[in-house]
Amino acid sequence: MAKKKTTYPFTVILEDTEKIPRGVWLKERKLAVCASDYPAIVGLSGFKTPVDIYEDKVDPEKVSEEVSLETKYRFDIGHALEPVMLETIGREIGAVPIRDKRMVESTLYPYMRADIDGLFLMKEDRVICGTELQKNEMVLYEAKTTSFSKYMEYREQSTRCTKRRPIRPISHRANSGCWFGA
Repeated sequence: MAKKKTTYPFTVILEDTEKIPRGVWLKERKLAVCASDYPAIVGLSGFKTPVDIYEDKVDPEKVSEEVSLETKYRFDIGHALEPVMLETIGREIGAVPIRDKRMVESTLYPYMRADIDGLFLMKEDRVICGTELQKNEMVLYEAKTTSFSKYMEYREQSTRCTKRRPIRPISHRANSGCWFGA
């Protein structure tokens, strides 16, 4: 698939991940380390291990669409809540929410990819989670939904991680440990 160059620090791989066959999307994900792979790589995932990620990436031609009904249910709920959370958080932080479903690849680290859940256009200068954001700045939005018990478990794990060597963020705007509603 041809990559589309941009002036951003990323290259667009897929324009709209919701309008392509799931098999095409899965195949593109196997060609790089994606944002959802990182919790497993650093041992914070309850679903996959670092070995699972390695085995998934070793054979990019092998695409398995088998997903348990429970996992599909969780993912479907999470995906359905993304636009609701985008709007809600946009109101909370004083930003214009923009739905964006591109898959992008870092130009600095071409082995890194992410599916964008949305963007925020800041309406005014504001400090959020310790980061100074400027009026008209575009801010990446990545959604994750979880149960309350998993939230508490992740929160505890992130607290332990920050006491040790912190996980290095993918971009200069990434904030680990910033939890809305915490």
